Amino acid sequence: ISAYVYDTGDTSLNVRVDVEGSDPRTGETETTTSACFTLVAVDADGQPVQVPDVVAETSREHDLVAAAPC
Repeated sequence: ISAYVYDTGDTSLNVRVDVEGSDPRTGETETTTSACFTLVAVDADGQPVQVPDVVAETSREHDLVAAAPC
């Protein structure tokens, strides 16, 4: 399972989750499912709080952001 934040709003995070399965006989892997979720950041009282912007700095991070939306 891998997951990463690919975008943010004022109080929300957009997260992509990818699940891979592997064949134990060959070791070959493939993505079995992917999903995107929007999560809202809240404080101890359950009130939405601001989150920092997500900033892609490396080419790998840029690739992940570009491929993220489900």
